[in-house]
Amino acid sequence: MSNKGYLITFTAITAFSSGIVSANEPLSGYVPTSVKDTCNVSSDTFASDWTKITLPIGSGLPIGPFVDKNSGIVYIFPADGPNFTSSTDNSDCSFFKWGTQMFMWLTSSIDDTSVTASSSQSSNNLSFKKTGVDTPFVFSSEFFYRLNADGSLTPQSHEGELALKSFNLSKSDESLDTIGQAGGNDVLFTHPNTDVSTDSSLVYYEVLTNRPFGYVADATLNNAPAPNNYSEFVKDASQTCSAIKYGFDNGFINNKGETAAVLYNLFCPNDKISITGVPTLPTSIPQLETAIDFLSMNMEVKTAWVDASTLNHPENYILQKGSIPIFSNVDGKNEMIHMWNKNADLALVGMHVVGTVKNHPEMVWATFEHINNAPNSTYYYLDKDGHTQSHTDTSSTSNKEWLLSNGMAVTEVNSYGVSYTDPDSSVNYIQPATDSQTEAVSTPSNVNRINPWGSIQGESSAVKNTNVISTSISAMKRLKDFYSSTQGLSSVDDPRFNYILTGASWGEDGVFPTGTTTTTIAGTPAMANTTMETFQQTYLQKNGENTGCFSCHGITADKSKFGVSHIFHKIKQVEK
Repeated sequence: MSNKGYLITFTAITAFSSGIVSANEPLSGYVPTSVKDTCNVSSDTFASDWTKITLPIGSGLPIGPFVDKNSGIVYIFPADGPNFTSSTDNSDCSFFKWGTQMFMWLTSSIDDTSVTASSSQSSNNLSFKKTGVDTPFVFSSEFFYRLNADGSLTPQSHEGELALKSFNLSKSDESLDTIGQAGGNDVLFTHPNTDVSTDSSLVYYEVLTNRPFGYVADATLNNAPAPNNYSEFVKDASQTCSAIKYGFDNGFINNKGETAAVLYNLFCPNDKISITGVPTLPTSIPQLETAIDFLSMNMEVKTAWVDASTLNHPENYILQKGSIPIFSNVDGKNEMIHMWNKNADLALVGMHVVGTVKNHPEMVWATFEHINNAPNSTYYYLDKDGHTQSHTDTSSTSNKEWLLSNGMAVTEVNSYGVSYTDPDSSVNYIQPATDSQTEAVSTPSNVNRINPWGSIQGESSAVKNTNVISTSISAMKRLKDFYSSTQGLSSVDDPRFNYILTGASWGEDGVFPTGTTTTTIAGTPAMANTTMETFQQTYLQKNGENTGCFSCHGITADKSKFGVSHIFHKIKQVEK
């Protein structure tokens, strides 16, 4: 990625207040407002670490905050992975905050194609504008590669018009040529909102990696010598620097003689790059590219989408354009056939945020969902007085417009399988997953979050549930406060307010879990995203224990440590 040709579209904001917005309680109506504040994101932390980046120059040079002038969305910086620590915080809370900050970074808008903004512009002249399908977010920017079915990682870019992405039904990462859910080829149908549309939407997927992930993959494909002969994902500053240096040396980073090289030298002083050009002080997000790569280490991201035209309030979702396969019912048969592809506006309903932090090459596995996806089964939490309380969202009288549920409690989820003609062909049919399936194949799925916050049901999970919930509430309060104190906006339609952390797992002390026992899994080992592990929520068990992500992503001692990622060894080419 080169800084050449970019026009700055961010306005630097220097003022920040530490007050908390009391009106419009974040996530009110979707989580109990009485949850104890056990995982607090402090105002100082949000101001200094989430909305600013400090360059390692003497006492430090802070840059930011930034606000995208075209959307009004505040830019959140990635968490500092190479210097990540859980020693100053409840260890679970530190990881939950890492995941939440990374999600907010991924879903920050980053428009670098419009008019230049003045860093001295008054914050009173800023306003929040509604985001839409043309809003470029970090996850859809040049900071990330897109994984294609042929095993290639393709750079993303939005120098001008956003490229139209092709989405499919493929969350399954066992094979890049297959479609369907984790653990099989099941697909999801949404509940139509009759006020807007009588149509269900299928759930569509894509897989992304950040650029340092691609550098490690390319070095492995080409049997690069030390220090790029990686046997696992990067786990500290030194390995992160070696991956970025590999990017410079092999033509993945184009502006070697400019600001990117200067930033590399600041973060990676042990193997400096000679500077041939005249660098400038970074004043926009694209100019901070190597600093961003350093902070984010190695990342893999999976996203889930629905057709926005079927939603009653698409403005409450992160939106993007895409091309999706359309299926139609076959006369006289309980099956659907792939008829054509259509260009559509898509709404984000789920995201896996997976990445390394210091001393954790097994990666942290965090997951996020839209608050309207599905109701929670009964769970327990601590209220503000420390008393254990219970809560459930499943009710015969529920009036919420759940996307994947009719509101009733369920023990099984309707599943529909997909058939193929051969592994290299496109999808042909959607058919009942089993011979006993009697409902119409296009019947909307009825989904609950079986283990709502990633821990098994029961009072023993109250503390962990509280930590997960309070992390999201606290982070949202700080974000709301930013808009109020720096821009004078008491009401903001930032779509990020409608997404919530539902769990995060990692290896205890950086071990690589085998997926057969929870003793090596920290965080929330029973986590599942209702848009991606829908049919696996009660299946992800080995030896009687629910081990969540690591049920499938755990590895045994004789296997490659890259095996925690199902896509890594399927990557055949990293494009420049």
